[in-house]
Amino acid sequence: MILLGAALVAISLWDILLCALGAGQSGALSRAVARFGFARMRTIGHTRIAHRICGPVTMAWLGAVWIAAVAFGWSLIFFAASRSLETTKGLPAASFADSLSYAGHLLSTLGGGYANPAGTGWSLISVITGVTGMLVLTLAVSFVFSTTQAAAQGRAVMALAEVFPPGSDEFTGQFLPQFSSYVAQVKSIPFALFYSTARPQRRLPRGIYRLWRDARLTETQRRALRIILHEIPGLEEVAPERFDGALLDWAMRHDLCPNEMRRSQ
Repeated sequence: MILLGAALVAISLWDILLCALGAGQSGALSRAVARFGFARMRTIGHTRIAHRICGPVTMAWLGAVWIAAVAFGWSLIFFAASRSLETTKGLPAASFADSLSYAGHLLSTLGGGYANPAGTGWSLISVITGVTGMLVLTLAVSFVFSTTQAAAQGRAVMALAEVFPPGSDEFTGQFLPQFSSYVAQVKSIPFALFYSTARPQRRLPRGIYRLWRDARLTETQRRALRIILHEIPGLEEVAPERFDGALLDWAMRHDLCPNEMRRSQ
């Protein structure tokens, strides 16, 4: 059980590190959790409130799973080891609830609660547990902040496409450089794609596909746009003849109402 707890802590920490510091990489745990939360939001995706809260709810769900996984892993370690903890009255902390309470207090940097480590070795492990809590909370906050910033930048870029519409010289000189920077940001922070908005014109990545299909694009602009879009995760190696379908599939995977999107094509 100790090995199971240690594995759970290690996997969770590695997943958090990849998401917060990986610059485009994310762990299997975070991807599965975020997609699960986003899929649940699709059940109410036709409402305005769903578009407003899907991003925050998905990120909150992901953060909660990270914290719960780390807490559960440490709880298993303390619970599996005999006499690792003792209460303030000097009695062994025998129940799993005691271990969970102790780990929760340490991870939240509040101390150990009513339990104490039974020995120097467990005291050192408790220090590591507290450091783990600070690491998880700090990286999670940083990750969420970066994700919301990327989502806001995407809406600004979509607004710029209306100011400098396809076919214009400004689209080439002003919009495409901004759009390239945004795609690089999405490649680094792909979870920003789980955010939506009540305004249909600002919804991503549906707006990206709509932009790709715009008849006003010149051949030069379409070629440049394809080069930029090939940097989107999952589209890097797509052949040109399959690009349109692959982009549509990608957009639908990140849209709250994929059936509605398909019908509109």
